[in-house]
Amino acid sequence: MHSHAKKYVFILARALILSVLLYGVAIYHSTDNLVENEQAQFRLLTKTVQDYKSTLYIMGVMFEAQVEANRGKFVDERPFDRGKIYYYDDNKTLTHNEKVISATAEKMFGSMPEMVSEPSYSLYYRSYEGQKLLSAKSFDISASVVKSAFSEKSCLATSNCAYFVSPEDLSNRLVVSDVHQDKVTGQPTITLSSPVYDGLTMIGDVNVDIYLNYFGFLSNKTFVSAKDGDKRQVIIENLRYPLKKHAFAKHFVVDDYFEFIYLIPFSKLVIDTSWLLVLLVAILFYIFVKLEELHVKRERLKLAEIAISRDELTGIYNRTILKDSALKYIKEKQGLSVIVIDGDGLKTINDTYGHHVGDEAIIHIATRMTDNFRDSDYLVRSGGDEFLVLLPGCSEQTAYQLADRLASDIESTRFGKHSLTMTISFGVSQIQRGETLQAAIQRADNLLYRDKRSKARTLNRRVRIMHKEHDYNLLKVLVLIYEHRSLTTAAAKLGKTESAVSKHLAKLREQLGDPLFIRRSSGLEPTHYLERIMPGIQRGLRSVENALKQGEVFDAPQYEHPIVIALDNTSIERFGIVILSALRAVFRNSLIELTTWRRDTYQSILDEKVQLGIQMFNEDCSKSLYQSSLFNVEMGALVGEQSDIYQWQDVFDNPCIFFEVRGWNETNHRLIRQMAQYDLSFDYKTKLDNFSLAMSVIRQENTSVVLAKHLASREGVRYIPFPEHMQTYAPVVSCIKQSDRQNPLHQKLHSVIKQAVLNSLGE
Repeated sequence: MHSHAKKYVFILARALILSVLLYGVAIYHSTDNLVENEQAQFRLLTKTVQDYKSTLYIMGVMFEAQVEANRGKFVDERPFDRGKIYYYDDNKTLTHNEKVISATAEKMFGSMPEMVSEPSYSLYYRSYEGQKLLSAKSFDISASVVKSAFSEKSCLATSNCAYFVSPEDLSNRLVVSDVHQDKVTGQPTITLSSPVYDGLTMIGDVNVDIYLNYFGFLSNKTFVSAKDGDKRQVIIENLRYPLKKHAFAKHFVVDDYFEFIYLIPFSKLVIDTSWLLVLLVAILFYIFVKLEELHVKRERLKLAEIAISRDELTGIYNRTILKDSALKYIKEKQGLSVIVIDGDGLKTINDTYGHHVGDEAIIHIATRMTDNFRDSDYLVRSGGDEFLVLLPGCSEQTAYQLADRLASDIESTRFGKHSLTMTISFGVSQIQRGETLQAAIQRADNLLYRDKRSKARTLNRRVRIMHKEHDYNLLKVLVLIYEHRSLTTAAAKLGKTESAVSKHLAKLREQLGDPLFIRRSSGLEPTHYLERIMPGIQRGLRSVENALKQGEVFDAPQYEHPIVIALDNTSIERFGIVILSALRAVFRNSLIELTTWRRDTYQSILDEKVQLGIQMFNEDCSKSLYQSSLFNVEMGALVGEQSDIYQWQDVFDNPCIFFEVRGWNETNHRLIRQMAQYDLSFDYKTKLDNFSLAMSVIRQENTSVVLAKHLASREGVRYIPFPEHMQTYAPVVSCIKQSDRQNPLHQKLHSVIKQAVLNSLGE
């Protein structure tokens, strides 16, 4: 129950994080629209101010023109029916100018009835001559309110009278008040005033009170009066939102001495759209829950498929996979090679040690198969100790080489608490055009049993030979001569004279009835007969040596001799520290020396100056040396993080570094040959053998270096894989003398190094 709740908490966290990201993007892209909506409402206010500003100016000019036109003339006092006149005191007699303006206003109000009916503002004339208010609307106003309209104190407090402001403020015939509370309606109000002159004397002003409550967007705003130099400002703020000072600002200049500033808080944009964030979280949480449920169903289906197509003991495929439709497609499009494998002597292991050890032997074969083949290959346990390997896009010759390598690996690797070894037999075939998979398997199976019969005959002959006195040692001499093609070298290895070794060879020729070697100018050339029987002799000798070493106990912590390990120039960079640490932990009394692979390292291994070397698998390596797989590598291009190279095709269109991996590509340019098959070639502009320098170059230049994937762990480096069909999958191997294959020291070194390397790779 706890884990179930934890899973949903994790899903909610993912939904929340993604929702915040999407919400942030949405807000970023919609900010202009949201701000524009707010500004559009503000423009309603500014347009109203602008319109009344023009109206007041026109009315003031018209009043002045009428005053000028009627100067010295008799004017009757007419009723003011379009509005109402409010008096400062009991004197209700209108002055000459007040009569003129009253008559003019009556006509204007009659031609513009909206001046009277519109509730959002109030228009009136204030006469400073007779201290009267001529209003377009009728209000219930007390005498004190009328008197305050002419009060200098009241006017200066709100700046709503033209009479008491400076001449500079009247330069454009307009005065704008601060936001104040109207004494008649009690509403927040802005008053616009325009003076009316008789000659040079101000006789009054035309005013309009704009009631701000009629602008809905201002209902929850506050108005702050401020000054910026000589300019007065009214700042409109929104008190509902936090951090109101952090806002978009919209300015509206009424005149040179007054402006409105409308602040739209950033927090308003977030809070007003927070519903979108909640909706996104809910939707994404629902989607992620459904995806998780789908994932669980797929995993269950995958487990069910594995249970059907996987072998329970080994974990590799069972024969059910042979019905997979993908195999038919691969067979038709890529071709397919088949290896049939059978364990040798499994019955003897079962009878001697029990069936549980027999199961360990089967697991041992499957494990070595997994280590020696590609992930794309099909590894199948077809029954008992019988196995199949299906190799897409692989030639029969390559398949045979891979099978032979697997046989050597299985034979040289011990398993179980009894430290046993075993061998396998195999047959190889390639599907021909129009041939079924079963037919190709049957052909490989026939070759497998031919291999088993050949081994049986060779074993019988070896047994007959071994009955003769000293023949075991003679066969060891034969193997040395075969490996070195020289009596002199074999004699030196054995500590004997060349004459003594020649006598041993003569005796072997007599016993086997074959000349065994033909002397050439280049050395001794093995006969066809010797080439045919030598693999069996070598396996037989190793079997005898293994049996003799079963009782040996190798105590690594007590080993006191120096240990020299040679690593190629990429491995020492990638694995040097982990290998050194692992060897120190096991060989506590030995001097551990790690050295870089040189051109003479192969000879140093043969001369036992180097106990073990680590390099890429080299098919050109001398047969006197044995290469055992540590792990398979995938090849691709390494480029700098900022490089313009993003796809594998780009690698061939840009400069490339030829990186020399010692012991692998100094003379045999495998990658060049591999890519030539696809009409591709590298544009080599630089040749390096220092890994750190190569990494520095690709970080600084738009170039690449082709190396193994496991070298791409450095900061600032990207890895670009090559397509599956272009891969070589050459393994990284340990390299020792053939004669040291069963040496406990070398086996321990290989085991410790392999485990350290795999741990470093996270495998």
